[in-house]
Amino acid sequence: MDATSDPEKDARHDEPMTTAELIGWIEFGCWIIVALAPFLYWVNGPAVSTDQSVVRTAFVTLVLIGGTVIRVAKWLRGGKRRSEQIADDDSNQKNG
Repeated sequence: MDATSDPEKDARHDEPMTTAELIGWIEFGCWIIVALAPFLYWVNGPAVSTDQSVVRTAFVTLVLIGGTVIRVAKWLRGGKRRSEQIADDDSNQKNG
């Protein structure tokens, strides 16, 4: 193994994560938890107490709501951007 490091590769990792990237990863995590919940319920078996059942259900429900809210917010913000781009394209065609 070569002990030297690639400066270009190191420079790429020094860039901070943007808010949009972070929100994307949070949404991804939400959907992964929702997708794995049935499998984990099967592996762990039924809840042994009411508290455990409430916590499991509340956790999956909150994650599902969180993923949905993030997806809808991204869709709505994307729709605004698309309509602004269309308006800009139309004005550029009229002026150009």
